[in-house]
Amino acid sequence: MLKLPIRVTMTNNDGIELVAYCGLYCGDCPNHQGKVVDLARDLRKELRRVKFDRMAQAIPFKEFKTYPQC
Repeated sequence: MLKLPIRVTMTNNDGIELVAYCGLYCGDCPNHQGKVVDLARDLRKELRRVKFDRMAQAIPFKEFKTYPQC
């Protein structure tokens, strides 16, 4: 007899299901919590504050060649 996996439904307080197509629980996902967006915004703000674009031009690392597009 073949046993199928049990599907567990997890919802938030509004009753919205929080299991994504990837099979992971969205409530634990940093992207769903907004952490990734917040960290990216903070990093961009800090790089502008320290004028990192000037450093990227002066440092001869190949990774910095595309910094302006980043």
